[in-house]
Order: sequence, then structure tokens, then C-alpha cells
Amino acid sequence: MAHERADLNAFVTVVEHPAPPSDGPLHGLPFAAKDVIDTAGVLTTRGSRHFAHHVPTDDAACVDLLVRAGAVLVGKTTTHEFANGPIGDSALNGAARNPHDLERVTGGSSAGSAAAVAAGIVPFALGTDTGGSARIPASLCGVVGFKPTFGRLSTRGVFPLAPSFDTVGFLTDDPALLARAWSLVDLAPAGRPATRVGRLTGEGISPVHPAVDGVVRRFLDPLRPVELSLPELGRTWEIYRRMQGAEAGAIHRERLATAPELFQPDVRDRLEAGEAVRGWEYVAALDLQRRLQDDLLAVFDDVDVLALPTTPITAPLLGATDVDLAGRRVPVREALLSLTHPWSVLGWPAASVPAGTVAGLPVGAQFVAAPGRDATLIDFIRRVCTTTPEQPQETHHD
Repeated sequence: MAHERADLNAFVTVVEHPAPPSDGPLHGLPFAAKDVIDTAGVLTTRGSRHFAHHVPTDDAACVDLLVRAGAVLVGKTTTHEFANGPIGDSALNGAARNPHDLERVTGGSSAGSAAAVAAGIVPFALGTDTGGSARIPASLCGVVGFKPTFGRLSTRGVFPLAPSFDTVGFLTDDPALLARAWSLVDLAPAGRPATRVGRLTGEGISPVHPAVDGVVRRFLDPLRPVELSLPELGRTWEIYRRMQGAEAGAIHRERLATAPELFQPDVRDRLEAGEAVRGWEYVAALDLQRRLQDDLLAVFDDVDVLALPTTPITAPLLGATDVDLAGRRVPVREALLSLTHPWSVLGWPAASVPAGTVAGLPVGAQFVAAPGRDATLIDFIRRVCTTTPEQPQETHHD
């Protein structure tokens, strides 16, 4: 199965002879797992030359959960090195390619997982999401990507990027299948359905390409959203940059000191910048994170779900370093993370769903719920994806 579409470079390793499935609610369901997630007896490179021959002895908790439920692991998918990048083009085995245009990125860092699902190779894949690593490639490849509430699902056996934000991510082409998988984690019913949608606009939200914004607005129109703004979201980038950078730098400190040449250049540069974050900067960012987590929860007094684009652009060409947004050149990495990282900083559950296309390239709409309302959010996106009209399309991107 995983041999299909070799041109996508979605897989690092294919499991040639999968174990027979156990009985369970996911009996026989094939799935793939991002290559930073441990799989017993299966090569797990973490996208890096540092671990080119690493074979774990145990499954990660998330893999074990699926396998016990009857799902069948068929392969490990391409990841940006150590999951440290939102593009998906900097990995031990090379760039994953977007099924909608092989000259464009998938987004990352759960690059191969999104490509494999979008190409129909597997119906479901595990990724991770620290600042958008499941939602970004879901948006650029036209599938569903889900990040749970921080701490809701064990990350045991998942190589860390930044433990303050790390979550396991899910990618699928079927929201109902996501609901089935999540029921293994959360046995409580979804509770009161989410019906009140707030569309984020104005201050605090990074610029979005007009064509992308238009597609998302039309996708949201049937939900009759109310407009609201959260200016404080503008402070989350500095929190994310400092905390993610410092934590990733600390994790790789010894490797940076002893074998820096084994890192991909872009990842090495970010890790070295993270090492330069001062202690007081990290503590100040942590304090601000906690205050925002408390203060911003009040938004859910008036709405059940927040809505906004997942990414401000469609998939860039491979090798692109910056894009034009609101009249200025913005690094691709910063653009791709701009609308997803706030919910990682806050620790709230968030999901990207296909909203339409611009010039044949997918556009994602992002929905965010209050912490702990994961099942409610999944139920909401399942209903949205089955009841919204035919997805709108734009014929240009200019």
C-alpha cells in the first residue's frame, strides 16, 4: 500500500509485513506514523542523520493505542528534521511533495503524513503538532488535521521538539474516522454541540492573502459567524519563539556541541538561536503564556468555537524562502506558523478542515475550542464537513 506514489516521498520506511490486526473498533484500519514517533522494531530516523539507523524497542503510547484497537501500521512518514520546521522540505530522506502539485511543499512538520492521506494511500496518519505541524500540512494538502488540548494525550515515545507545546497530531480525510479514533482517548460524550461560531478578525490576527481569506469567509458564511477580535494574540509569537527555541536548543545541546555538521542547516541555525535565549527571557515568556491562558478563556463565554484561516497562503513552491503578505516580504516559515502557533501557546484544541481552493491549491479553515472540549470540536468539524455546500474556489492567487 505505502509503495504507491513514490513521487511524493511521503514515506521513510514501509512495513513490508504488518502484524495481523487485533480485534477492536479500528480492526484492519491501515495507518502511518510520523518518523519522530517510536515504533517497535521499525526504523525511526526522526528525520535526521543523527538517528539514521535508530530502531526503537517499544511503541509510542499513541501507536500502542491504535494498534490495540485493531489498526495496522503500514509505514513511517517524512518529517522535517526533528519536527523542527513547518515546511517539510528539510529531512534525512529529502522533501515530501504536495499531491496537488509536486513542485510545491506539503507543509510540516508532519509532511509525509499529510501527503499520504491526501493521496489516498492511507485513510489516517499520526503526526505531531507543536506550533502547527499537523494543521499546516493539512491545510496545504487539503485534509483534516487535529491538535488536541495540550496534555490530553500522552506523548510518551514521541521525540520532543518543545515539551511545553508538544502534542500528538491526527491527519485524515474523514472526520468521522477522527471521531472514532479520538473516542479511544476520550470516553466522555461530546456534550452540548458547538453552535456559536466567532470569526477572528482585526488586530492580533496576522495578514492573510486576499484570495485565501475570501475562500475561508465563504466557507464560514453558512455558519453565520459573529466577528470578534483578540488583540492579545499578537503577543503569542514572542512567547512561542522564545520558549520553543530555548527548549529545542536544550534538547539538542550535546548534539550541537559534538556533531553540528549532521544537522540540516536551517534546523541547526534555529537550534543555535534557541541556545541564545536568556533565562530571564524564557521565564518572562512563561509568565505571559500563563496570563494569556487565563485571560483569553473569557472569549468562550460568547462563542463555542473560534474560526480563522489555517495558513495565510497556499502551498509555496519548493525552495521558496519568503512570500508577499500585506505589502511586505515575510519568511515562509513565519507565514505558515502565523495563524496556528497561538493555539499551541494557549494549549487549546484546534483543527484544520478543507475550505476550498485557490488556483487548484487547497485552503484550510481552522477551528479552535476551549481546552478540554476536544470531543466537542471534533463533533463540530464532522458536522461542518458534511453539511457545508460545495467548497468554494478561486481561480487566481494574485
